[in-house]
Amino acid sequence: VLVATGLHLSELVKANDAMTCLEEVVCIGMSVPSLPRTLRALHTLSSKWRPDLKFRRLYASPATAGVCIESPPMAFPIPPTQLRALGRAVSNDVQVCVRSLSTGATLGPKQVGELCVCRLDLHHLTQQFPTNAMAYVDVDGQVHGIGSKDGIVNLGCESTTTLELEEVLASHPLVEDAVVSAAAMTAYIKLAPAAATYVDDALRSVSIFAAKQIPPAKQLSQIMRVLDIPRQLDGQPSCPIGWYETNPAY
Repeated sequence: VLVATGLHLSELVKANDAMTCLEEVVCIGMSVPSLPRTLRALHTLSSKWRPDLKFRRLYASPATAGVCIESPPMAFPIPPTQLRALGRAVSNDVQVCVRSLSTGATLGPKQVGELCVCRLDLHHLTQQFPTNAMAYVDVDGQVHGIGSKDGIVNLGCESTTTLELEEVLASHPLVEDAVVSAAAMTAYIKLAPAAATYVDDALRSVSIFAAKQIPPAKQLSQIMRVLDIPRQLDGQPSCPIGWYETNPAY
């Protein structure tokens, strides 16, 4: 069963008995922060008939040229995405390497850098194509993705990804989608239609919720409402952070 964020549960499950036929749910679009809310609703729906149902996240961006990233099947809740992601290049003509952001040198196993896809040419030379994704390769050649190059937030001894913070915000019932700027630690949220008549109260509720759910070292500097958060087909935001700053909601 494939689950996307735009899929309504009524379309997925027409009858309660259908849940008894499911063994594993594969979720497409792991970069979309509202996906956990969809999964929670599905888990609630299935818990009566299939309490042992397993969930798996799958993500394959065109930018990674055949490197498929997925999590192992596990019981709900699924931990923050991509930290346990694995993948391999699907062709012998394609190699995957991790490059240092500071020196550009190819890194060894378990060293975090930018994921690059290398294509072998006729002279056995390689052309590197950066993917803007942070990753490391283990000793077996598996790729472990850990977020986007612009989405890594280093906070003292702790580190997190903006996706983790976005998922916290999107889990609020009045938030439809969220994007977090790592540079300014600013969150841009799209409120649900139900909050249209009391925007100020909704923003205050989201701020209080975020303050309680996010550890002190990872607190956001401000939360701003925007009219929309455009996304590409693979779930990544299609506009740079500056676009949200120039297109706020009033």
